Formats: sequence, C-alpha cells, structure tokens
Amino acid sequence: MRSTLIPIWRRAHLLLGAHATSLTVLVVSLAALDALMLSARPDTVVGMIGASLVIATAVSSVILTADVVAGDFRGGAVQLWLQKPRSPVRYYAARLVDAVLAGGTFVTVLVLAAALPLHFAESLEPTLILLSLPRLLLAVVLISSITFALSAWVNRGAGLGALVIYSSGLLLERDLAADSEIWGAVGTPLLRALLFPEAALGHVFDFAAGDPSPIGLALARITLYTAAWIAFGLFGVHRATTTSRLARAQGE
Repeated sequence: MRSTLIPIWRRAHLLLGAHATSLTVLVVSLAALDALMLSARPDTVVGMIGASLVIATAVSSVILTADVVAGDFRGGAVQLWLQKPRSPVRYYAARLVDAVLAGGTFVTVLVLAAALPLHFAESLEPTLILLSLPRLLLAVVLISSITFALSAWVNRGAGLGALVIYSSGLLLERDLAADSEIWGAVGTPLLRALLFPEAALGHVFDFAAGDPSPIGLALARITLYTAAWIAFGLFGVHRATTTSRLARAQGE
C-alpha cells in the first residue's frame, strides 16, 4: 500500500507496463483491421484512423482501470484493509488518478503516432487527427471514472459494464437530442443526464476545430458526469472496505 510514495509519473509508467501486452494486442488488432479496410477504401483513411482512435481510447481506459478496486478484492491485497494501514478512499482515488494519467499518456502517443504518417503522405491532412486529442483525453477521464465506479461495487464485469454504458451513449445520445415521444418530456431529460455525454465531447471537438459556439455547457456536463461517477465509486470503496464485501473477500 506504499504506491503513493512513488512519483505519480512513475506509477503511471508502471501501470502501463503491467498492461503492456493487452495494450499492444489492442493496437495491433486495430492497425490490422484498418489496413484491411483501407485496402478496399483508401479514400477513408482519416475517418478510419479517427474511429480506431475512439475505440482504442475506450478499450484502453477500461483495461487500465477495471482492476483498480476489484483486482484487490479478487486477490490477497484486500486483506491489508483489515489492518487499516491508511484511508482506502484516498488510496483508491490516487489509483484512479494513476489510471487516468496512464490512459491519457497512451492516447496522446497513439494520436501523435497516427498523425505523423499522414503528415508525410500526399494529399492527407493530419490536422483533424490532432484536433481530436482534447476530445479523446476527456473521454479517457469519463470512461476511467465509470470503470472505477463499477469496479468499486462489483468484483467482475466492471470493464464490460463501462463499455455498455459508453456504447449506449453513442447509440442513444443523438436520438435524445430532442424530446422523444417514446420516453416523454420527463424521461428524455433524465436519460440524457444518465447517458454517456457523447454530444458534449462532440462540442469539444467542434470547438477545437474552429467552431465559435461556446462550450461552457458541454464542459459543465462532462464535469458533473465525471464527478458523479467518481463520487459513486468512492462511496463504493468506503462501503466495500467497511462492510460485508471485505469479509467475503477475506474468505475467498
């Protein structure tokens, strides 16, 4: 439990190293898929790379965060909380920061690596790829927060649950942009508040691309959504380390 004595950049580096195999498989798989798709449609290279970066952002955030809390409950480390070495809430909050920093570093490297070949290719413009970086970094924060929260409440399936929440936001956000007859005047705003704020991330990208529309409301929604999931996760950590879940984990 002494990881917080290590500099934060070093902890993020160690986290990336611990998941190097999974992240490498992810990148290679997406690169191979892009190569296959682009062999048939070379005119879609920028859009295909952008879509792959979005997928890589979501999956890597889940990989780096899914075991932040649940991993300890599946292993022997959780038994140390019976000795009360320090505040578990502070400890796991620091672990979340490590995961976000590691995810942000990974995504930044991916974006730069994807944009560099486009810079030297004829008739291809890497600007849109680079402009997607703020949106992708905010997505790292959002998806990591969701995964962390679920990991604090369940021992298994937090990553899958986070991806379901993320995918639901992608699929339904556009349909809920206006009041829906299906969900009603009350249900539509409620669902919009609960769904992953994909539209808000879109506003951030548009602003980075030169859209003069203000993004204050979009940033506020992203901030509130992130804060709500983090609070839910920290409450789950407190409950898990003081109630029956800790006792069950000790007996496993």
